[in-house]
Amino acid sequence: MRYVTLIAMAIVFAGGCQRKYVAVEAEKAGLSEAESREVMKAERLGEELYLQDAIAAKATDALLRVIGSIKPGALNGWIIVKDGGGNLTRFIRQTGEDVNVAYDVRIDIKGNAEVTKDNLRPLSATEMAMFLARRNAMRAAPKNCAKAFNTAVMEDIDSSGWLVYILAATSEDVIVVGGHSRVKVSADGKTVLAVTPLYQSCLALPKPAADKTGEPQALSVSYPLENVPSEIHVFLNRLYGYPVYVSTAKGEWLVKNGKISLIKPTGKAGQQK
Repeated sequence: MRYVTLIAMAIVFAGGCQRKYVAVEAEKAGLSEAESREVMKAERLGEELYLQDAIAAKATDALLRVIGSIKPGALNGWIIVKDGGGNLTRFIRQTGEDVNVAYDVRIDIKGNAEVTKDNLRPLSATEMAMFLARRNAMRAAPKNCAKAFNTAVMEDIDSSGWLVYILAATSEDVIVVGGHSRVKVSADGKTVLAVTPLYQSCLALPKPAADKTGEPQALSVSYPLENVPSEIHVFLNRLYGYPVYVSTAKGEWLVKNGKISLIKPTGKAGQQK
């Protein structure tokens, strides 16, 4: 049985009840039904990105505490799968055509991490497809905006394949807004079907300064690629906690607490009031 991500379980765009719900929500928000669907999809993809990024960071920290530093090239990536009530991060080593698990880090529902270095179970067929999808997406995605990249692999809710996110790593002083990509990969992980940069160009912004009360200010960006903010805006909001204001041809949007809302529509498409 395929690994089912949170978003795949949460979003079902087929069915009369779901369509009626989307139509009602779209009307309330002043959006078309298609735009409302894109908002819901971005919210759930962004939340899944945030969860996977947090799990990978915690697993990496736990692994480094146990084994110390990792030599460059010693590992060839990781995948995250559900494991009972927790999550299993499988750190993988590839030698030629041989793909093996070097370390497993299991994080339970309480957040406790357990590192296993040997006697590891092999990759399942689905896990192998995830690893191949990640590897091939890394090869295909543009990587000119950062020196290091994080990844997330999840089921594509619109097909039987995978979505792989190539996320430009940030530093302590800046937030990387542009430089991330979404890569659509076939179900077996072997064929890259589409590469979608999630911004027009590299973009790194300083972290918002605190105001006189000590509260951090919001992040403001423009997004000319689509009418609706993307999952990256939700991911950045969840990752840093800053409200994110996003300007598109549709108007001014607010992304806060992982939710997207249109707060100032344009009078005409492409023309801001």
